[in-house]
Amino acid sequence: MHDGHPKLDGASAAWTECARVVKDHSDEMVKRWKDEIDTLLVYAGLFSGVITAFNVQSYALLQASSSDASVAVLAHISDQLKSFSLNPPFINSTIIPSPTPASFRAPRSAIWINVLWFSSLICSLSAASIGIMVKQWLHEAELGLTGTSREAARIRQYRYDGMQKWQVGMIVATLPVLLQLAAMLFFAGLLVLLWTLHPVVATVASTLVGTLFLFTIGTIILPAFVPDCTYRSPQALVLFLLVQAMGRFLRPILTVVARLIDDRGVWLSALKEALLSIAFSDWGSFRGWAGRDRVETTVGQHTLTLNALDENILEIADAVLLDDRFLEECVRPCVKTLPSWSAVQCYQKIRARASRIFHLGPLWGRYGSLGYRYEAQVELTLDVIERCLNDAVQLYEFEDLKPIVKELLLRLQYPLSVGVSERCGHVIAGVVALGGDFPDLVMKTLHSRECLADGVS
Repeated sequence: MHDGHPKLDGASAAWTECARVVKDHSDEMVKRWKDEIDTLLVYAGLFSGVITAFNVQSYALLQASSSDASVAVLAHISDQLKSFSLNPPFINSTIIPSPTPASFRAPRSAIWINVLWFSSLICSLSAASIGIMVKQWLHEAELGLTGTSREAARIRQYRYDGMQKWQVGMIVATLPVLLQLAAMLFFAGLLVLLWTLHPVVATVASTLVGTLFLFTIGTIILPAFVPDCTYRSPQALVLFLLVQAMGRFLRPILTVVARLIDDRGVWLSALKEALLSIAFSDWGSFRGWAGRDRVETTVGQHTLTLNALDENILEIADAVLLDDRFLEECVRPCVKTLPSWSAVQCYQKIRARASRIFHLGPLWGRYGSLGYRYEAQVELTLDVIERCLNDAVQLYEFEDLKPIVKELLLRLQYPLSVGVSERCGHVIAGVVALGGDFPDLVMKTLHSRECLADGVS
């Protein structure tokens, strides 16, 4: 019994931790949905007010105007007055029959304007109405859920599963689509109206609306084919899923066609290779953005991309904090784990970013233009050079390393601790041992530094 208690306690703690993770995820999801709905409700209210003002004026175009009847009566009176003939002592008049009023027919442009604008208003109000209902659902989903006990975790998971089953997230994603559809319908009705009024104004408006339309279509299409494109939206996800479904459908067909192609010709061979490449690619195997992102950032799939991401992580982290302790304790150990060429790229990115921010002074001054201790800067440089020395495979051809070595030699004019000085000596000796242009580079740089020091003194 005694041996079983630690296991029970450990299991209880594990369940509590799992409940906490699920709670944080669920709360964050509900909060994100609520914030999005609040923003959409504000937009829907403003847009509905604008479109209502237009509809008040446009629906009158579907009715016969009372002024037309008045004009007809006045015309009839005028005709009667013209029919009088004066023959004293008589006044003769010819009776003119009243004209039969023609049945009113609304212009086709007026019909289309009202169809588009009232449809736009309905879409906008529908988005607002659905948004209010979803907020009510989310409120009920959070009601009575506190803590991370086993019972609370079960209730939370039960409600979470219900939201997933009944596609609450999909309904939330539909709201901005409805509002964008409402905007497109409004613009279409506006263009119909302007083309009936003045061609110049209509042309300018059509150009602006067309530009917006092309931009919208582009942001929908690009994410489906460009993995790192961040123009992701519900409508783009729909196209992405359609493209993936098409890929799954076409994959066996492309495979069969490729096998039937005779590859003896250059063009046929290239076509066969292209078809097989598409057939055996990841195209058609994803069911959402997360799956493709995971593949793009998986080790062994895209090594260059992964190393570039690691470099950017260190660069951004260093730029955000600008802290010498972070440079020593985090950036330097991480740089040591990168491949040599990637470590050099990361070092150059940090330097380039620093030079853009502090362009008025020396990049690596006595105390560092970023506020870093000077020795931390030198040690980072040594880390990069040592990383390259450890990967010495024809490294004498590595041109990107030469500017770093030259910079290190020029910065040795400042006092350093004994440990860093000894490390510099070992690194410089290792660089000279590489051969190639490095021995001459070291000698020329040291000589120029001595000449510069003599000139200053």
